[in-house]
Amino acid sequence: MAVARDIMTAQVVSVKTDDSVDAVAEVLLRVGHHSVPVVDGAGRVQGMISQEDLIDATRKVHLPTVITILDSFIPLGGYKEFADDLRKSTATTAQQLASVNLVYAEADEDVDSVAEKLSQSHVHALPVVDHDKRLLGIITRSDVLRALLGKTKP
Repeated sequence: MAVARDIMTAQVVSVKTDDSVDAVAEVLLRVGHHSVPVVDGAGRVQGMISQEDLIDATRKVHLPTVITILDSFIPLGGYKEFADDLRKSTATTAQQLASVNLVYAEADEDVDSVAEKLSQSHVHALPVVDHDKRLLGIITRSDVLRALLGKTKP
């Protein structure tokens, strides 16, 4: 059975934690990927930035609707969503914009497990990392589909 190392792309386009949000947008436009890993100086994955994150960063932030009962504010919408929108709209660096609740693939993980992670996490790509979370490669949905159908990379 194939494992992540067999189907990953080892030549990964990534951005550094201190790259500007504009620079990240330029990279995504230039390479045509849906997302890009954010790495620190040692090559450890610190997050992922997707096209959706960049689009969200340009949207207007709407305050959550609240009701007041006995001098307490009770949100009718989620503060988490508001906080996330606010974080994205004020981000100036890749690290500030990046989604940090990541799902990773390990190099020796079987393709079925990788497919399950991609499906459950609703992302387009998973970084493949070593035990220190250093970036080894990336696996996209297309990579997994090719592997499951027994096709090779073009």
